[in-house]
Amino acid sequence: MTGYAVGSSSDARKPCFILKTTNGGASWDSLPSGVSGWLQSVHFPKNTNTGYAAGLDRSEDKGMILKTEDGGASWRKVYSGGRSLINGVHFPADALTGYAVGGYDYPRSKMSIILKTTDGGQSWKSQRSGVNTEFNFIHFPVNSQTGYIVGGSGPPLCGDGVILKTTNGGKTWVVLYSNKNQDLQGVRFPHSTLKCTEGGSDF
Repeated sequence: MTGYAVGSSSDARKPCFILKTTNGGASWDSLPSGVSGWLQSVHFPKNTNTGYAAGLDRSEDKGMILKTEDGGASWRKVYSGGRSLINGVHFPADALTGYAVGGYDYPRSKMSIILKTTDGGQSWKSQRSGVNTEFNFIHFPVNSQTGYIVGGSGPPLCGDGVILKTTNGGKTWVVLYSNKNQDLQGVRFPHSTLKCTEGGSDF
């Protein structure tokens, strides 16, 4: 079983680290990322060779998305922009159509980011949500049309938690849940089975 893990060293000026296992996690090999900073998310859609990793390029202080097409042996940057951290990346059905989320959360300034590509990361278009907080994770459990985002302010404040849903590939996003005292980091629908009775309209 092949898997990947990403992160950063204690010194953000050093290269981000990418780890790979081909034996179900019994051992891990380090792969070159080629950039300094940190990586927050990695996803390989339906293919162990083509994958994406997202985070922040410390040398430019810009959010970034990396792509590999050779199982992690080499990575190239397919997105760089803004001062925002890219926290999550997800390709629901194939390596062409995918989404990324992030943002930033400063004491006097907040911003959310939703990006979508339909050409394997060659170009990314922004989507609007109407929510002004950092997004942390995105998941499309069944197809590339119906998906969920969670977000909120990180430590020490830990607030403005939200859950959003789209049913039209991100053209519109609806807030399903919000709590000013929570910071939501992940959302998942195991085995593509919705755990609420109304597809997310009642949490």
